[in-house]
Amino acid sequence: MRIFVNHLTRMQPGYICVAGIDPGSQKHIRPVWYGRLTRDLLASEGGVFEIGAEIDLGEVEWVGEAPEMEDHRFNRWRVQAVGTCVPAEYWGLLQQVARTSLHAIFGPALHPYGNRYAVARGEGDASLGCLKLAAPPQLTLDAFDKVRLLFRNDDRTVSAPVTDLRLYEADQQTPRRTLIERLNQ
Repeated sequence: MRIFVNHLTRMQPGYICVAGIDPGSQKHIRPVWYGRLTRDLLASEGGVFEIGAEIDLGEVEWVGEAPEMEDHRFNRWRVQAVGTCVPAEYWGLLQQVARTSLHAIFGPALHPYGNRYAVARGEGDASLGCLKLAAPPQLTLDAFDKVRLLFRNDDRTVSAPVTDLRLYEADQQTPRRTLIERLNQ
């Protein structure tokens, strides 16, 4: 199975999560292993995963459970980088899979909870997606120095956690404040 990587997220220090889009089905795929994925799988650290990379995961086995329907077990020792998607094609793929509301991505099991949304364990149609916003969002830092994204969805202001590796230093804890400010501009 091949994917174009569009999610690289931080977990606990030293661990990452990866996801991409299968160009054939246009569905999100999250490669999972028997243990957690480590930073050595990042292209910047000698591995293969980077945003926009075309990756051959080899044979995969679907192991998803609601809401993590995208999970596919792969053999981390056989994964290969195939190339990098041309920026215009990559953006086109993201536009094709993007939806204009959180409910269109996550399904009717998604419920508001204050200025956030949640899906109960064992429910929901997905745990990953691409959201096309009508107005620009705002990146902020919360009281714990974690990056959050403020945006409007269905006439609500939403505060969502942002775990994108690019917005944190290599320690996966320290926000890259200058980059966040630049993105907000």
